[in-house]
Amino acid sequence: MTLSRLLKLSAALAITACSEGTTTISPPPPPPPPPPVMAGVYELTTIGDTPNTGDLEPFRSIVGNARFVALGESTHTSRGFYQAKVRLIKFMIEKMGFRALAFETPWLDGRKASEYVKSCTGTPEAAMVGMFRVWHDATVRDLLRYMCEHNRDFPNDPVTFYGFDIQEPWSSAPALRQFIQTAAPSQISRIDPVMRCLGATHINDQFFVSQEYIDHRDGRRNQAAHDDCIRGITDIESWIAANTASLISASSARSVEEARLYLVALRAWQDQLWVPDPGGYQARDYGMSQMIPRLGALQAPGKKTIIWAWNWHIARRYEEVRGWNDNPDERIGRQGARAMGSFLHDALGADYVTVGLIGRRVLSIIGVSPPITFHPQAVEFRLSQLGKNYLLVDLRQPLPESLLPAGPVYQVSQEWGNPYRQFDALLYLDESVPMTFLPIGQ
Repeated sequence: MTLSRLLKLSAALAITACSEGTTTISPPPPPPPPPPVMAGVYELTTIGDTPNTGDLEPFRSIVGNARFVALGESTHTSRGFYQAKVRLIKFMIEKMGFRALAFETPWLDGRKASEYVKSCTGTPEAAMVGMFRVWHDATVRDLLRYMCEHNRDFPNDPVTFYGFDIQEPWSSAPALRQFIQTAAPSQISRIDPVMRCLGATHINDQFFVSQEYIDHRDGRRNQAAHDDCIRGITDIESWIAANTASLISASSARSVEEARLYLVALRAWQDQLWVPDPGGYQARDYGMSQMIPRLGALQAPGKKTIIWAWNWHIARRYEEVRGWNDNPDERIGRQGARAMGSFLHDALGADYVTVGLIGRRVLSIIGVSPPITFHPQAVEFRLSQLGKNYLLVDLRQPLPESLLPAGPVYQVSQEWGNPYRQFDALLYLDESVPMTFLPIGQ
């Protein structure tokens, strides 16, 4: 069609609309959601992009008015899980008003991704350099691009990305030193003991191949350095508490809160490596549970937030989980710890909703993980008997007796517990394909 004909047709349509006065063209209503497979179990049509979101309406009901929704996964490095989470995230942004994504990657090392989402400056690949390598997949890259394009199209209604993990002493310790140097240079010596925390003087996560880490891992531990580290953290915490007003005057309220978060991260990191599990596991998760709402108050105040992490970080009441693989009596070190989700559930109550992602055949870059289970009490096995590729399972009330009667202990995501107490919902994939590493930072 020529340009002139196109313009004439547009004018004719405009005249017709005006002449009819009240006649308007409305988009067709969305199709109704499909009927449940059985009570509380809904089939999803896809985990990929599609304009039809009717099958996600039950998910909207599960979330309700919650301000924090955590999306897990039974293992990292499996692209099917990433794709499923991205579909839910887009639905929550476009249909449910969520405007922040808190990601299981270090806060400071992940700031490039935060800035890219905010401004679209540079490339998503460059923005991912500071993120954990398990996220270096095209699905995550495309999610960052989607978020930045949303912000470009809706500058007055932006979405925010931020990391919340505490595993970055090589960034937290220097950032704390810079704060003291700026806000109270006469007090700079207070940072000296903190620089003896594990990894504080390293450049980046190459700490894990350093002699310092090897010695610590193998039991050749520097007790004096550890004592100095904890003493220094405690000293600076007390100093900030006693001098908050003057420090705010010398810097800003935001800078002071960030300094407090550097200390949260450093203490959680040190305890994670120093304290035997389950205490070490709990230390990291407690630190992350502090970072999410407090960073959210700085980065996206008042905004509804999506949390991207591992199933056993987001789970409510993880301290109740016992048993491993097909043996409910076998224990692993972290069991008995309170997880990030335990602390967030305590703090947020009904404002915190957890969605575990599980699968029958989960392929990752390290093989099949967790191993395919055929235990009759495995939730994955029971869902596989329904013969569907993708299922959304509402755990807010007991499922039919033929599927998952309330009361017994079940295996889910390789560990044993009560899924009704750990999760509000499960998203089941019959198969999840492995991720493919992007050549980031090479």
